[in-house]
Amino acid sequence: MSVFHRPAFHVAGVLVVLLAAHLLTARHSEPFFNNDETKHTLTGVFFADAIHDLPGCLTDPKGYAVRYYCQYPALGLVTWPPLFYLLEGLAMLIFGPHFLVGRLCVAVFAAAALVYVYRFARLMIGHAFALLAILWVGLTPLVFVFSQRVMLEVPTLAFVIAAVFHFEVYLTGSRRRDALLACLLAAAAVLTRFDGVILLPYYILRLLQTWNLRLLLRRPVLASASLALILTVPYYVITIVLYREGLTTSVTQGTGPTDTPFGPGHLIYYFATLPEQAGWPLVAAALGGLVLTMACFRRESGPAFGLMLAVYLTFSPLAELDWRHAIYWLPAVAVCAARPVDWLWGKGWRWMAVGLAVTVSATLMAGTLSLPFRYVFGYSDAMEWVATHKTTDRPILVDGDLAGSLVYHARRHDSARQIWVLRGDKVLYNQFSDPATGYRQYAHTEAEVLELLEKWDPEYVVVEDPQPNFRRVEGAELLQRTLRANAGVGMRFDVVNTIPLRTNYDRYTEPGATLIVYRKRYRNPASTNQIQIELIGLGRSIGAAR
Repeated sequence: MSVFHRPAFHVAGVLVVLLAAHLLTARHSEPFFNNDETKHTLTGVFFADAIHDLPGCLTDPKGYAVRYYCQYPALGLVTWPPLFYLLEGLAMLIFGPHFLVGRLCVAVFAAAALVYVYRFARLMIGHAFALLAILWVGLTPLVFVFSQRVMLEVPTLAFVIAAVFHFEVYLTGSRRRDALLACLLAAAAVLTRFDGVILLPYYILRLLQTWNLRLLLRRPVLASASLALILTVPYYVITIVLYREGLTTSVTQGTGPTDTPFGPGHLIYYFATLPEQAGWPLVAAALGGLVLTMACFRRESGPAFGLMLAVYLTFSPLAELDWRHAIYWLPAVAVCAARPVDWLWGKGWRWMAVGLAVTVSATLMAGTLSLPFRYVFGYSDAMEWVATHKTTDRPILVDGDLAGSLVYHARRHDSARQIWVLRGDKVLYNQFSDPATGYRQYAHTEAEVLELLEKWDPEYVVVEDPQPNFRRVEGAELLQRTLRANAGVGMRFDVVNTIPLRTNYDRYTEPGATLIVYRKRYRNPASTNQIQIELIGLGRSIGAAR
């Protein structure tokens, strides 16, 4: 067979088209996306540093992690599982602690996910139409945007869809290798993001649907499942012990001001937000394909139905409703959308099939490429300036909506790892993930803020000012007022630099946010070197000596 006729060549061709679309739209930026991107990036740096420090860090791994967090308080340890961070850290160990390395890691996972989307689609539709499924999944707004950001959804999608494929192959072929891969990939999914738990209801649903519950008693399945449990249970036991309060809050109360306990609105949320996830062209084709599938192709479409149902049953009851969770059913949505094209082609109406495929592809691509691709700059400049001008061993204090970005850049511009960073939202006020959840304030007046600043004695204080207008945080506003009122000739602080944020992100352009760098004029010889941070999600405090 000529190389041009090989399925792998065709799959590679679709991936090249998607790569070209990403190169046309990708924007250079500093980490900012959903705020979590700063933590996902810095946690990769943590793993790179820990691997570099082997075997020393293994003498007291808990103490090593606590000290690292106290020095750079923007890690995702325990909050999210460690597998992606380990892989990201290995890449950063080779190529350096750069945000771009994290983005390229996610891009590799995106390519792997799309390869398995093809294999998943081929379980139900023909080769040419499975290629359409790759293209359409890759062009959905949810997958396209998240493939460019250092977030955990796309890596988890890659593991989930790969696990689904090998599970389905085992259902029909009973190869031991597929049983092993289905279990190991499931373990990898739940060790990347908690969302990977959708594979449990998926496996159960498909076993019930195919009347294959006896597979659970086969030796390859028992052995593979045992290995997966050995890999995952220790981490989850530790997580439940340490992070039980945070997990309970996330599931029952949510992590944002709009999250609510389970109610009628939860039943329709993921269907109502499908146009945001997939785009209207794909949704319209998928609705038609769903009707056609229910009428003519129910038996061979079991994997698609199982995946959609597993996602719905897993995430609808949660207090945290977020359309990102639905990324895992988009391969099934794309298969449903490709079904009418397949059917028209089979009926001999080929021009109609080609017209439908081209129309959906072109309109989906036009809509996705017109999305606002955001960028933010300024945080690296601020921390590079501070790292260059520091003259003492005193810490720096940072505060703002993207304080995590300042922490990451403090580490990136300090290869010797000598700078210690305090965060205003850890030592002056605190919150679980949003001012609406678990907010508490340690200083309520300007005098109390000044007292704590004397206690910590930072050499520099870097703050976003004015505060972004999409979220008001009383503790941040108090710090800004205190610094402004005590800066100037003969005062406690000097304004030594002002760095405007360069961005097309409306959250920051409307208030004209800047980064203001203050220098504390007088040193406090009795200042503390003991860092104490309350971790609300863990329900405890940690500390380390500088």
